[in-house]
Amino acid sequence: MLDALLADPYFAQPPPKSTGRERFGLDYANRLIDLVTGGGGSDNDAVATATALTVESIARGIERWLPAGREDELVISGGGARNPVLVAQLAARMRPRPVLPFDQLFFDGDAKEALVFAFLGHLTLAGQAGARGPRVLGHVTPA
Repeated sequence: MLDALLADPYFAQPPPKSTGRERFGLDYANRLIDLVTGGGGSDNDAVATATALTVESIARGIERWLPAGREDELVISGGGARNPVLVAQLAARMRPRPVLPFDQLFFDGDAKEALVFAFLGHLTLAGQAGARGPRVLGHVTPA
C-alpha cells in the first residue's frame, strides 16, 4: 500500500517544491483510508500508513536529491515535528543523520513566517531586493 501511495508523481519531482491540502487533502486522505481498509486494515492502520508515508517520502527525497555520503543534520519544524511517533520513526529511518527540532536550534518555529515577513519588510525599507529579479511584493504606505 505504501508503494502505491509513494507512486504519486509529486514525490518524484525535484526540489524546491511545496504542497498542501490542494494535493494531499481530504480526497487523498479518503483514498489512503479506502486503500488500507479495502486491504483489511483498520482506521488505526490508515493513520500508521499515513505516518509511514510521511517518513518514507522525506527519507527518499533526501536520499535522492542530496549528494551521497552527506550526513548533515535534518532540522524539522511544523506540526509533524510535534508528533513523537513521526519524529521517532523519522529519526530511525534517517540514522545516522541526526534529526533535530528547529525550536531547539534557533527559536520558536511558530514564529518563522512572522520573522520572514519582518525581514522582507526590513529589506524593503532598506531599499534591498527580497526576491530574485524585479517583483512587486507589496507597498509601503507611510502613516
